[in-house]
Amino acid sequence: MESPNVEQRARRQRLFDISLNHIRAQGRPAFYYGICRYKVDSVYTPGNSLGCGAAPFIEDYSPEMEGMSWGQLCLSFPGALNPDAIVESGFVGMLQKCHDENAVLDNRSRVLGTFMANFEMSMANVARLCLLAYKEPVTGANGQ
Repeated sequence: MESPNVEQRARRQRLFDISLNHIRAQGRPAFYYGICRYKVDSVYTPGNSLGCGAAPFIEDYSPEMEGMSWGQLCLSFPGALNPDAIVESGFVGMLQKCHDENAVLDNRSRVLGTFMANFEMSMANVARLCLLAYKEPVTGANGQ
């Protein structure tokens, strides 16, 4: 990956932090019947929705978006998406992949509950690759 300029790196850092903090806050993947979703109602917290790593950049969600890659969304729904996330569509695709691949891996694993640890490792790798800052998740006194 080529070295980004200062403006691009700052934009990517903002997008990275938003995506990372979004998934950390929800604490689980947006996964429904074996498929990652941009938005899915949470069975854990009724009335709340879960979203994938790209979901925070969707400003006007439509169910028609499901099943499309981020790149396809940028072409099909440009007015519904964050403009910076469109400019950095390849990068946002990487963030989405961190969510999606680990959600599928967690779902297929006999050891469920590995999603967050694997997601964190994937995001740390993206940060290193793209020369971004990554902060380890804050844990409480009991390690949670």
